[in-house]
Amino acid sequence: QTTIVNNYYQRWRYEYKSQRTLFGLPLVHIRLGDRGTGVAKGVLAIGNYAVGIFTLGGFSLGLVSIGGLSVGLLFSLAGWAIGGIAVGGFAVGLLAIGGAAVGLFAMGGGAFGVYAAGGGAIASEIAIGGSAHAPLAIGRVAEGALTFVPGSDPAQVAEAIRQAASGAPRFLQNLLIFLAQNW
Repeated sequence: QTTIVNNYYQRWRYEYKSQRTLFGLPLVHIRLGDRGTGVAKGVLAIGNYAVGIFTLGGFSLGLVSIGGLSVGLLFSLAGWAIGGIAVGGFAVGLLAIGGAAVGLFAMGGGAFGVYAAGGGAIASEIAIGGSAHAPLAIGRVAEGALTFVPGSDPAQVAEAIRQAASGAPRFLQNLLIFLAQNW
C-alpha cells in the first residue's frame, strides 16, 4: 500500500507497509512525511520516527538503530547515539565511540567511563589519552595514583593495565594495552 498525498501547502507523505508480518509487526514499514508526525513500526522500520527491530530514522528506537537521535539495544549509530554499542557525535553505551563518549569503555575526543581513551580521557579505573585522569593514567599529561607517559616500559604498562582491569574481559584488557602502546 503506497500513499502519496499532496495539498495546497505542498505537504507530502509516503507510506509503505508490507502485508507479511513477524510477531504482529510488518516485515517492512516505511513512513515519511514533511511534517514528520507519523511513526514507522516494523521489523525493518524507516521513517521520521522509526520503532522496530532494525530502524532508520530521524528518531529511531530498536535493536539495531541508525538515525539522527537513535536508541539501539544492541547497536546504535547516530548524531546522538544510545545503546549497547553506541557510535556517534555524542555516544552513550556500554561501548561508546564518538566525539563525546560516555560508557563502560568510552573512546573519543572527550571520553568518560570506567575505561576511557581519547584526546581528553577521564575514567574511574584506566584513562589513556593526550590528557588522562584516572587511578591508572597513561598519556602525555597523566594524572592519577599510577601514571605512565610516552616512552614508558611497555611490559610495565601492560602489567598495570591487567591488574587495574582484572575484572574486565580479556579482549578489553588487550584493547586497552594496544591503545596504551600505540597512543
